[in-house]
Amino acid sequence: MRHVPGTSYTRSQFPIVPTFAFTVHKWQSATIDCVGINLENMFTHGQMYVAISRVQKSEDLFLFGAHLPLVIRKKYGREADAIE
Repeated sequence: MRHVPGTSYTRSQFPIVPTFAFTVHKWQSATIDCVGINLENMFTHGQMYVAISRVQKSEDLFLFGAHLPLVIRKKYGREADAIE
């Protein structure tokens, strides 16, 4: 890079952690530190439950591909479709 008098340059960096994409089925019974989920291709609410329940804290869960804001609430019983 050529130095031009009176000009300064700033370089900003941020850490990037290599990761991989997996199917929901691959992560059943696993606990993941942080997860991003693309909701466009979810086939069933069961797949979504498995994907969302892999993290322990809600702030470690990132949802993409839905018409946001998406309301997720706890619901108990047989009619457990908790996404509105």
